[in-house]
Amino acid sequence: MPVVAGQSAPADAALPPVGPIVGKLVERETFIVDALTRKRTPAIIRKAIPADKEALRELSPGYNTDIPGEHRIYVLATKTGGVERVEGALCVKPGRYHGAKSLSIERIDSASWNMHGTEGREYSHVGSRLMEHAVIVSEKTGLEGRVHAEPQLPMSRLFYENLRFRGRGLTPDKNGLYFLSKAVVPKFKEELNHLVLESSGD
Repeated sequence: MPVVAGQSAPADAALPPVGPIVGKLVERETFIVDALTRKRTPAIIRKAIPADKEALRELSPGYNTDIPGEHRIYVLATKTGGVERVEGALCVKPGRYHGAKSLSIERIDSASWNMHGTEGREYSHVGSRLMEHAVIVSEKTGLEGRVHAEPQLPMSRLFYENLRFRGRGLTPDKNGLYFLSKAVVPKFKEELNHLVLESSGD
């Protein structure tokens, strides 16, 4: 069940191709927040592998680890007793926003048990951490932190609205797309991390 779903901006046929996602960004350690105890819970974000296919389909039927082309899928997972559980996923591909090369966020999804407003919610800030990872992927792959998304659902738009950070984060345009410019990337990452830390009781 998606928390955030977006589509890339329409391609500009007059522009040259943006090229594939390159760079070595296989796995990264982070943490999310236990919604009940407000304690930090260690997590990892890594590239999706074929063994994640069923977990991804439980998140949303729109996921498929065999997606061809330039799409890349990352999963956020926790580990208990040596067993990983996928808590959310991110799908991105290289794109353009108003002529500038940018990472297109195709979708960000959280497991149903982590959804905001869900009774017995287990973890919070899964979407925030995946959004942070999208910015890091953009930085690591030569796109200087620029990302953009076109949310389709009201809940998706609310997610991006909450990441505007009073002009220090995402900016919406008249077409309903949200864009993170290179100039605000450092402040955005700072605000995003503060948001997560503030909800943690540690």
